[in-house]
Amino acid sequence: MLVKVWNRNTFDHVEKFRNKQITIKAGSYTQMDYHDAIDFLGQFWPPRYGKGGQAIPESFKYLEMDHSDVRAALDDLADGHKEKSEKCFVCGLCNREFATKGKLIKHVATKHKSQLTDPDEVEDLADEVTED
Repeated sequence: MLVKVWNRNTFDHVEKFRNKQITIKAGSYTQMDYHDAIDFLGQFWPPRYGKGGQAIPESFKYLEMDHSDVRAALDDLADGHKEKSEKCFVCGLCNREFATKGKLIKHVATKHKSQLTDPDEVEDLADEVTED
């Protein structure tokens, strides 16, 4: 998802990011992928100093992401995670995904029964397989 990265400084911001020159005009924005924007904002940008030891304002990195874009990006990521977690069951031994709990139990009963160490687990598993 694309988000806006705003330059809140009164000077243009020019920075090299992932072998590309990024230029953001003063008071303007550029659009980036959410994850790229996080990396771009977190990239270290040292201030430059003048003759008297004073920091030069043109060198300040005064950038921020648009908050409404961030909320939308996080909602999209959360929705994608919810959809995946609601639709699949994962075997803890081999990480295979199954659409239903019954298919997962049958898989464990056939492929991993010898790896179960608790005799009660084996009996419970056998009971669940016969119920389906």
